[in-house]
Amino acid sequence: LSVPRDFAASIDVQTSNASLGMEGIALWGTLRLCTSNDKLQAKNLEAKEIDLHTSNSALTAESLKSGGTIALKTSNARVDASELRAGKTLSIQTSNGRVNADNLTGGVSIRIQSSNSPLHVSGLEANNLTLLTSNASISGSVKGSAADYTVHSGTSNAKNSLSEHKHSGEKILDAHTSNGSIKLEFEG
Repeated sequence: LSVPRDFAASIDVQTSNASLGMEGIALWGTLRLCTSNDKLQAKNLEAKEIDLHTSNSALTAESLKSGGTIALKTSNARVDASELRAGKTLSIQTSNGRVNADNLTGGVSIRIQSSNSPLHVSGLEANNLTLLTSNASISGSVKGSAADYTVHSGTSNAKNSLSEHKHSGEKILDAHTSNGSIKLEFEG
């Protein structure tokens, strides 16, 4: 399917048991891509709202921009996200799959959640950052200095680099796991 690079409409593409990919399109409306049991890849896309959803397979998102929300969701597979910019909220959700997130910006918030798999992040920037998993580690870095953040963190049976955070900044960092370590650093 070919459409003009600058497309004054919305796109809603759904399939199942087949891969889905889209690259190099700027929409005035919303973009929704949905598949199952196969990979979903999105690159160099811009839309008012972006919703990418698959299951039982990997989801890759690179260089996405939205004035509103960006939502990535899969299950039983990994998510690789880089260079994402959301004017409002950015969310990534999977289960039983690793999340790699690099250079993400959420105007209001970023929420990254998995279970039974690690989260590795770098270059996250938002007023509210939430990182949740279980039975796995949380590692990487967030933009800003430690003094910029009020931190709520916890784990069981492992080390937590945020456990002695004493600052009360305007931004919120919430990082929780169980049976895995938390090793987050501040980039500023």
